[in-house]
Amino acid sequence: MKKWMVYFKNSDGSREGNEPIVAPSREEALRLYRFFFNVPAEINCRAIPIIDRDFQFRRK
Repeated sequence: MKKWMVYFKNSDGSREGNEPIVAPSREEALRLYRFFFNVPAEINCRAIPIIDRDFQFRRK
């Protein structure tokens, strides 16, 4: 699982709705973001990986 920062850009070009999502892929992170925050398909969302050493290298 990876951690993603998912957001969309408003009409001013600023990031809106920033939300960290844990998902196995970028596509799944976008799907979960749209589902839980009720974001319509016509709004262009982006997902970028979060590089977090503590999260990625945590021992199980």
